[in-house]
Amino acid sequence: MPKSVWNKIWKNYDFDTYIVSTEVLKTTPSYKRIKRIILDRFGSFKGLRIIEIGAGSGKHSFLFGMEGAKVVIFDYSEESIKFTQRIFKKFGIDAEFILGDALKIEQYVETNKYDISMSFGLAEHFKGEDREKIVHSHFYPLKKGGITIISVPNSWCFPYRVYKFLAEITGKWDVGEEYPFSKKELINQIEKKGKLIEIFGTPFYHDFRTNMYRALKLIPFIQDIIIQHSNKKKQRFLKGERNLYHKHRTSFLMIIWT
Repeated sequence: MPKSVWNKIWKNYDFDTYIVSTEVLKTTPSYKRIKRIILDRFGSFKGLRIIEIGAGSGKHSFLFGMEGAKVVIFDYSEESIKFTQRIFKKFGIDAEFILGDALKIEQYVETNKYDISMSFGLAEHFKGEDREKIVHSHFYPLKKGGITIISVPNSWCFPYRVYKFLAEITGKWDVGEEYPFSKKELINQIEKKGKLIEIFGTPFYHDFRTNMYRALKLIPFIQDIIIQHSNKKKQRFLKGERNLYHKHRTSFLMIIWT
């Protein structure tokens, strides 16, 4: 996918939206489940070496860094690196930033160095040989006994399919090519390299609500109403009123060990 697509997204990403969405992420069942698995394995985040591949805004790295992990943001978008550097510095998070191609990860990072590798919405942007290669790139940096977390859209999720179709035909799909995974494909990819710990998806009602909400935003007059409503919620949150909506990504999350 052209780097310009992601540079445009991260260049225009605003600070307030980031803070709100990161705080909301902490309340999601998926995040809580990931955190539980990590704590069960390692006991604490303190001192863990974690690399987020194709990190984008690096929300999970941000939260894990706040818990005491030593995180690495790895992305090929210069704007992603610039944005995360500003955010992490502001909050005093111990982080390293690497600009590079995840398909050639061995040129940028050492093998057998990290306790955790992870990506959220990366692997689905590849197909063919690169699709298998990007999944397997998660294993190269791991120590023995480390775990990897891969989150991708679920090809069998109807609400996601509806939203994606409407966004594409209206010209509002702005994240380039995306090829969701089936559960079977993801398991087959992973079993070539590691042993499955857990696979899970977001609840259907959350996926339905989130994707239908996104689909309605594509209709101009409804879009204005939703944006006004969302802005009010964001301002309430920033003022300390924390009872906000939950935002879930339609995905399977796979955790494995090597």
